[in-house]
Amino acid sequence: MTFQIKASNIGDAAAQDAFIQRVEAFRQAKLAHHQTVNEPAPTEHDLIEACVRRVPRGEEPYDYVADYEIVQPTLDERKQEQAATVHAAEAAALYAKLSLAKRRLLSYQLADVGKKSPFDQTDADKAALDQHRDLAEHAEKVGRHAAQLLADIEDLTEETIKTWRPAPFPK
Repeated sequence: MTFQIKASNIGDAAAQDAFIQRVEAFRQAKLAHHQTVNEPAPTEHDLIEACVRRVPRGEEPYDYVADYEIVQPTLDERKQEQAATVHAAEAAALYAKLSLAKRRLLSYQLADVGKKSPFDQTDADKAALDQHRDLAEHAEKVGRHAAQLLADIEDLTEETIKTWRPAPFPK
């Protein structure tokens, strides 16, 4: 069975050419190893090794062939990659304002404030409420921006996905 490698795992055209050359050099090294005694077999990166397969041949016990195919991702796969990038950027934008640990502490502080009457709230309680309000506003801006980007990704075509880049998230 032919080994399939996503082009995105290799890189651009120049990287793909270099990859093809490395696979062939490894195949040649494996063939040359037949002429040696008491020497370890050549090794390469796992991805390169997966591309070279040992097969039986005529009178010789076996041969090595490069049996792989570099496949381009489908439009849907590229859209999923773009969506994953947007989700990661959304999380980063949300937590840039306040870390996860401090958000957790704020949630406990808000729970304590909720147990008090508005007349018994301290300045620290009011500051926690203000901070929560600011975070909620920021989360809404970030969420709306992410929703727009994800909707834009759905509309991408083979031609437009090549140049599409997400707009930066609000700070």
